[in-house]
Amino acid sequence: MVSTRDATFRAVLAIIDRNQTDIDQTYPTGARLICRLPWIAEHAWLHRVFAPCSEDAIASLPPSTGRQPPPELVAFLRSANGMSIFNNSLSIYGVRGTLTRDPDASAVLPFDLASHHLSIADLYGLDDFLVGSCGPDRDLCVWRASDRRIDRLDRDGRVLENWPSFHDWLVQETERLAACHRVDGRLLEPKPDQPGKAAPWPQKHLESIPPRRWSPAWWWDLEKRLNVPFNTLPFGWLRKPQIFVLHRLLKWLSQK
Repeated sequence: MVSTRDATFRAVLAIIDRNQTDIDQTYPTGARLICRLPWIAEHAWLHRVFAPCSEDAIASLPPSTGRQPPPELVAFLRSANGMSIFNNSLSIYGVRGTLTRDPDASAVLPFDLASHHLSIADLYGLDDFLVGSCGPDRDLCVWRASDRRIDRLDRDGRVLENWPSFHDWLVQETERLAACHRVDGRLLEPKPDQPGKAAPWPQKHLESIPPRRWSPAWWWDLEKRLNVPFNTLPFGWLRKPQIFVLHRLLKWLSQK
């Protein structure tokens, strides 16, 4: 029921629902795809709202990340297992559960909290928690245990801006990005001048952007060109055991 949903989730949903269309997709799980962007890619959507996160998945976060998730994030995950809004300009991470790169399945799966913590946890404190990212540079959005604020960091760990709370960060950034887009999902041109803020994700057609060599997208593109099934080539089957071992190591360390 809507009345039981997290207040931050409700506030964000009220903003992104302005972009609703007649061809939006709603899944039995509660996941939603809002406002298609066919000028970017066949599977591109302005907003992706993922299904509520199960209690078991939430309980997996401390052992898989090696730290305690903030209560604000936990409340949000009970309403939605993350979001990617305004063409990935703002992402709230969740519990992915699978590494599939099939576009139909990936459309309703979030960026994974555990794997992102493993790769960049040295940029913030042991009690802090990565909650998402924003902008085309994928700036990190980190909850600080000391005062519950959200900091936006670059990939070197420098603080670029901050908000007093998780709610302020998410609602204010959603409103700001809404002001950069038309109701049909297209970017406003010229874009509003917002100095010091993360830019919205550019809306180039994906086929015009060559993937970085050896990146997941590079393997995905190679599989498509070779006409072989998803996860046939090395990225998928090399990444899975690596993440499994790291998760088990973090679980063992958390019990010490």
